[in-house]
Parts: sequence; structure tokens; C-alpha cells
Amino acid sequence: MTDVGLPPGTLSIAQEILSGAGFEFTDIPNWQGIDVLIAEDEFSLAAIYSAKNVAGVEEAIPELQISLANWAAERGLVEKQWDLYVVALVADQLASDEDVTKAETMTSDLRLVRKIIRAGVGPDAGSIRSALAPLLPLEDQRVQTVEPLTRLEERLPEFGVDADVARSAIAAFKQTRKIEWPVPNDEAPGD
Repeated sequence: MTDVGLPPGTLSIAQEILSGAGFEFTDIPNWQGIDVLIAEDEFSLAAIYSAKNVAGVEEAIPELQISLANWAAERGLVEKQWDLYVVALVADQLASDEDVTKAETMTSDLRLVRKIIRAGVGPDAGSIRSALAPLLPLEDQRVQTVEPLTRLEERLPEFGVDADVARSAIAAFKQTRKIEWPVPNDEAPGD
């Protein structure tokens, strides 16, 4: 694959990232000289390519969206008709208000396929992963909860409290809901 806007290997990095998310890939010839990575998972079908700037996106989008929509229709992908994407990885930042307006106009045009334009994409995996985020599954961000009294019982020995004393104090609190510190000689820790 030849990447038009980003350094060689950018689409290969994109393929590696998407492959790790369960995408499969197909080569589609005759796209007017545009090298495109076609990625498909159970939910979506995407044509990913790189461009140097918004003008390159503007030039390529009409052909890409028609080709992708026709190819999906020929394959009978009716269930994915609302999940067809053309993803442009753009090397340059959106440098002017005119560039921003062009990008917004293209992405808000939902005819045939959805368009995702990511500007300022670097040639590194982190930047490419961020640009491809709309296609990637969400990562599990759940925080494992810990029962606070159990955690307290585990941590008290770190502060010099005997493990048996900590265990009996927590057990007493669970029963009475009162803090009773079983301390010999009527002294609290740290006195």
C-alpha cells in the first residue's frame, strides 16, 4: 500500500490496530490510484486512507464513498448499510477556517457513507489509534470495587496494628456499628 499523506507504513499500522480489534481486510482494486485499507468487522465496513491535507480528502471522498457503497451493495451487506465509513487520516492540521468548514461539510454529509476526517494524525501508533477510535470497541474501564472494611482490615497492619487486633476490631464494628478499640492498658495507638 502506498500512503498518500502520511509516511509509508501508516496504513499498515492502522491495519495492525484494527486487526487487534477483530477487523478483517479486503483489497479492492481500481479506486483511481487511491490506496485504501478496507476493514470490516461484524458491525461496520470502513475504507481508510491517508491524505496530506483537506484538499486531498475533498478530492478523494466522492470516488471513495461511491465505490464503498456500491461494493457493499454488491455484497448484499444490507445490515451494514448505516455503518459504512470512509476514514481520512490527514497529516496536516486544519490550518484555516476554510479547512474547518470543508471538513465539517464533508463529515455532516451522511449520503451513501459516513465520513470521519481526522486531521493532524502523526505516523505513530498512538496517533493512528486515536484517529481510528470511532471504529474501535470501547475498552473496559470498570474500576474494581473493594469492600472498605475488608480493605481497612488489610491496611491496619501496615500502620503497626496487630493483624488479630485489626480483625477483631473490624468484626466488632460490623456487629455493633461502634468503634471499639481493644487496646491493652487503655492506650490508643500513637499515644
